[in-house]
Amino acid sequence: LALFTILFGTRHADATEHHPGMMLALAFESVVKLVAFVAVGAFVTFGLYDGFGDLAARVAADEGIRAIRAAHDPAGHYLALCVLGFFAIFCLPRQFHVAVVENAGPADLKLARWLFPLYLVAISVFILPLANAGLLTFGSLAGADLYVLRLPQAADQSALTLFVFLGGLSAATGMVIVASVALATMISNELVMPALMRFVPSVRRRRDLTGVLLTVRRLTIVLLLTAAYVYYRLIAVNGALAEIGEISMAAVAVFGPLMLAAAYWRDATRAGALLGLSLGFAAWTWTLLVPTLADAGLVAQVANGPAGIDWLRPTALFGLDGLNTLAHGLAWLLSLTTLGLVAGSRLSRRSLLERIQAAGFVDAADDAPVQPAMRDDARPLRLGELRALAGQFVGPARASAHFDELTGRTSRGGALVLDHARATDEQIESVQRLLGSVIGAASARRVLEAAISGRELVLEDVVQIVGGASQALEFSRELLQATLQNVDQGISVIDADLRLVAWNRRYVELLRL
Repeated sequence: LALFTILFGTRHADATEHHPGMMLALAFESVVKLVAFVAVGAFVTFGLYDGFGDLAARVAADEGIRAIRAAHDPAGHYLALCVLGFFAIFCLPRQFHVAVVENAGPADLKLARWLFPLYLVAISVFILPLANAGLLTFGSLAGADLYVLRLPQAADQSALTLFVFLGGLSAATGMVIVASVALATMISNELVMPALMRFVPSVRRRRDLTGVLLTVRRLTIVLLLTAAYVYYRLIAVNGALAEIGEISMAAVAVFGPLMLAAAYWRDATRAGALLGLSLGFAAWTWTLLVPTLADAGLVAQVANGPAGIDWLRPTALFGLDGLNTLAHGLAWLLSLTTLGLVAGSRLSRRSLLERIQAAGFVDAADDAPVQPAMRDDARPLRLGELRALAGQFVGPARASAHFDELTGRTSRGGALVLDHARATDEQIESVQRLLGSVIGAASARRVLEAAISGRELVLEDVVQIVGGASQALEFSRELLQATLQNVDQGISVIDADLRLVAWNRRYVELLRL
């Protein structure tokens, strides 16, 4: 697995590189998995039994199965899995990698938005019949995630059993490969490489870091898979495969409330996010991870609470009882994450950078062109007014040049006539893009909306616009400085009095200054 992942996923250093070979292999594996699952489902439902109705009737008449279901809170567990599935779409690294990094263009999304749900429906048809058949055949939930293999095996269908095994292997390898590539990229970019650049001078002096980066990613993949195997052998060998996935997905779900807040709540702050993460991971560790470690014998049993404190029991924290382990842990980690996020954000003050980032995410819809005709308070905006407005931000010369080009395409009238002509939606959209190049898309929209509605910009609007422009300018300056420091040419700057006022590292090396 590690070798296959390295060959397909770490050929180049570009983190946004597409891997068509890997995606083709995953697509093929997905088809194999679907065909194998449908094949065994059809065999069990219509070969071993007389269809869906027969299975449902037999299960309803079996008192033992009813007792098993009642003891395992299926409704609460199912709801918890639905919540996990919702957050997994956005938070799992492998989901992000396939949906965003490997997305070649809008055409992929148009195909996936109907084909992927159709795939999920097709692979879900036989889940309940297989579960019912397993309970009827084996009489217990022991090894329930192996029902799909044990049922054809019990019926002496060796070929079908082998085919199902290959389908399961395809599903597992596909998930592991994509997850390893995504995690290796994240770990190398965010943890290992910054540490090497900071603490290892020889790495910092290298001009080409491609070899180092690829080596780090490949070693990370090997270490990740090794750590996963060690975890399985030491901790999860006696547990069901599904339980391992539930615990890991619950850990990733901690990021869910923070991602939703980043997109929809402008008052969220970094301090609130860190507090929410801390509380959420503490709840996950205590309610889900510690019981698993205790069952493996790696920590002391705390089923009755530490030091016998009943209200600190991991499976009934603060008296919340009656839920299965996953639903209980998920309820606490999401609640505490949200509570920490809200409390930390309310008690801390947003920095200027956080306000700018909030505008970039929360006001993302504001990037759309202004549509004055759809506004109840819209008023006619003349081209002369639009030119004057643009001149306040980009300068009169640039504004005049832009409008000369703009009106030259739309009209042949005189300048005076054009200045008093009503601005079209296309011209307003063009000016919005012009202003957006200077003050940002959200601020440009706010300025134009104020002009169209005839209202004055309030102080907060002005502060956010100026702050956004200043932040963009500061970022551009830092980007320019970093670029100059890392180019191969020696560069220097002199002022009007021929004094050397700026230089880069290469300039010093060339002249041995």
